[in-house]
Order: sequence, then structure tokens, then C-alpha cells
Amino acid sequence: MNVAPRSAFWRLLAIFTMGLLTSLGTAACSDSSSDSDDASADDGSSDDAESGADSDGGPGSGEPDPCSLLTTTDLQNATGIGFGEGAFNDLSNDFQVICDWRASGSELATVQVLVTPGTDALENQRDSASDALGVVEVDVAGTEDAYQSEDGTIVGMDVGDSFLQVSYISFSTEDVSEATLDLAGIAASNIG
Repeated sequence: MNVAPRSAFWRLLAIFTMGLLTSLGTAACSDSSSDSDDASADDGSSDDAESGADSDGGPGSGEPDPCSLLTTTDLQNATGIGFGEGAFNDLSNDFQVICDWRASGSELATVQVLVTPGTDALENQRDSASDALGVVEVDVAGTEDAYQSEDGTIVGMDVGDSFLQVSYISFSTEDVSEATLDLAGIAASNIG
């Protein structure tokens, strides 16, 4: 019996669930901020979400462009896998901006970067990740507070005035902790 694909399937399912919970939790928390609602209604950013990017790089009002935080070379160097260009995720909105990269070859892998305004999202995200996957505290240069899921697939951190989450999911049975941390460090240094 080959256990590795089943293990990878459950890891992918857990990560997908975490992404969904992150998206829903961030949107729910952000709905309580009337300033954000007023700003997005005035600037037409919902139209920008349809086109993919605004002048700040994404559907999130004024957030850094998550697709600019990592390059395909960064991804190749950290993971050893070739990736296509990043593309905005359909779950991007006025409260979070998400970019996904998919492996370009026969490998089944994806990298995701999520940026949310404000640093108040960190504790909610850490709690969600802890409940689903368990977390450990990690050091990421340029961040004030960071955690990593125990399976190594997610790193969440406060960087400046934003919450930044980097996920690396692979169907490989290899430990992805180091690669995810490397990508998180690069993204954090590029958030500017």
C-alpha cells in the first residue's frame, strides 16, 4: 500500500481548508472596519479585482502586490521545481490580496502569497493554523512575529503594517519546511 499520495492528499486538503478559513476569517474580521469599506466603495477596487490588478498591484486597496514578492527564479532556487508566473487568486478582495504560482512541469506543487492590511490578522491566522496543523514559532528576517505550521507548508508573519502568509504545497513526500521558510524570508524582504 502506497501511503505517500494519501498523506500528500490530506496535507493538500488541510492547506486548502486553511486557505479557505484564512480567506473567510480575514473577510469577516475586515467587515467590521467601516473605514476600509468606505475606501473600497470610493475607489472602485471591486472593478480592479475583475481585471487582476490595480496600480498598487492587486485587488486589495493599497496592499503590496503579492505577485511581485517572489520571482520564478526565487521559487526554482528554493524548491528545485520550475514554476509559471504568478496570478491573482479569485479569493483576492478589498481585504486580502493573494497570488498563486503553479509548477510548470510534471510536478504537482503550488506556492501562494497572501497579504492582508494591518497586523491584527496574525493572531487569528496563528490560532487557525494551530487548530488545523499545529504551529511553531520561527525567525524570519525583517519580521516582528512569525510562525510556521508543523508540517512546514505555511509561514505567517507580521511585516511592517501587513500580515504576510507564504504557503508551499507539494505532493512530494519531502519536508518542505526549509523551502517555505526561504520563500517567506524573500517575500518579507521584498514587501518594502
